[in-house]
Amino acid sequence: MTFEQHPIYEKLQKMHRDELNALCTSKSYASSAFGQVLRYFEYMTLGWYAVFKAIYYREMDAFDIVTQIFFHILTNFVLGILLIWCLIAHFPPLVHLYHKFSREYAGGLSLVNFASPRLFQSLTPKEIEAAKASLSRPWHKNPSSEYIRVFDLDAAKVLLLLAAVMYEPNTLEFRTALKTLEEAHQSSNKKAHRGAAANLHDALRGHGAIISAFCKHLGIESAMVSQLNSFSTACAAVFWDSKSNWIVVAFRGTSPTEYEEWVDDLKINQVDAGPWLEGFGKVHSGFKNRIFPEDIDNDAQDNYKPYESIATAVRELSQHLLEGKPEEAEVNVWFTGHSLGCAMASLAYSRAIIKPEEFGKSVRIRDAYLFAAPVVCDVVSVETFNEAIRSTEDRGRTMWRVTNAGDAVATVLPEFGDRKGLHLSPTNVLAFAHLGVEIKMRDRPTPSIFTGQTLHQKAQVKIASTFTERELDELRKKMQSEGAGLSFYERAAVNIPLVGRLLAHGTIFYWDQLSRLGTGQCSWAIN
Repeated sequence: MTFEQHPIYEKLQKMHRDELNALCTSKSYASSAFGQVLRYFEYMTLGWYAVFKAIYYREMDAFDIVTQIFFHILTNFVLGILLIWCLIAHFPPLVHLYHKFSREYAGGLSLVNFASPRLFQSLTPKEIEAAKASLSRPWHKNPSSEYIRVFDLDAAKVLLLLAAVMYEPNTLEFRTALKTLEEAHQSSNKKAHRGAAANLHDALRGHGAIISAFCKHLGIESAMVSQLNSFSTACAAVFWDSKSNWIVVAFRGTSPTEYEEWVDDLKINQVDAGPWLEGFGKVHSGFKNRIFPEDIDNDAQDNYKPYESIATAVRELSQHLLEGKPEEAEVNVWFTGHSLGCAMASLAYSRAIIKPEEFGKSVRIRDAYLFAAPVVCDVVSVETFNEAIRSTEDRGRTMWRVTNAGDAVATVLPEFGDRKGLHLSPTNVLAFAHLGVEIKMRDRPTPSIFTGQTLHQKAQVKIASTFTERELDELRKKMQSEGAGLSFYERAAVNIPLVGRLLAHGTIFYWDQLSRLGTGQCSWAIN
């Protein structure tokens, strides 16, 4: 029996199909040009309504209102430009041309990863073995502690590539199947509905040749488990080694051509975290609606909300991995994501820390490795998250935020909530703060820089690997010779004003910089 015929695989796929069926009954699938234009005007209208409401009812002081107006004008302008870009990018002849170009010159990769066709063949067997050893290590053998945090470079490499490969599902096949299913839901033709469901099943089973090939290269399995309350390309998946004791929950980031995702990214108003994140204050509304949506018909399907789908998938999968194991055995669960995927992973990881029992009694929540993470919440939420970490027996557990150079997403968005001594009103759009510990990557032998309100003021952060500095240099040279890194000119492009900061956000730029990290102690950032 192949793994795809195993009952656990069928369970995971059924949960994803059920979520998609419920989505089709609760909202319409609108990927048309008209639908995108409508989203833009909806965003603009609701934003100005919120501004005028705050002025009329005096919900904000003068400074808060000025900053709110400024950012709303700015985001309206940016979304207008992005609307034009996304409409052009979805023009069928251009889509066809890109797919043809990608197949011939970029290994069939998506726009996010096309700069390095060999990105997913870059890990050597020894690197894969080292990463698996790190991911499977029992929590009580974790070298991290409350005062000494250890960033595992071997695990980080695999987790970054898992975050990057999340951009590679067969989007065209999935969209076609989804549209057919949505149309079937609008009719009473049961035969058409069964046929559409079967087509969607096939699209999910073959969720991407590139993902399947990469999993085969690593010797692991994967399955999509949630569509994150969206008909766009956003999704969450689980990756695991059927011969080991670990699961990775990975979230896909923003696709450059998906307008719906850009709109969610720029919904920068803060909303109450609600019952999902107990003790949290306010969080980014666009991100919260992806993972903890409030506007879903719960009667449509049990376990339909994205987080519930993810938690159920991990619970079922962990039971599968523990079959035949001693009663005291545990499964390690790790989180990863890039860009928008970081935001989803941040909120999901926070919930997992606060409510670990939802994943099962034999599951151990480990670290999160997030690449190009945006701000997601307010200062109250950060304090609650930090206290939740400190109140558990595994105090060395860490949400790592990995930042590359001047990455615009990770460094430009308002983050004044991180700055101690700067007291802003909770209603101010600038009052966002970051969760976790940030690693600002530097080329070896220069120490990387770290910061984070999670850490004690006397804490140390170290980067560790099973490989020596010399071996890391040799691995990097091998990767470079095989075309899996950046050329001199591509790296130099990062220094171009504005354009460079956008390029620095790309997965291949993160991968290249991660391969240049040195091991040893990092330095505290000086704000």
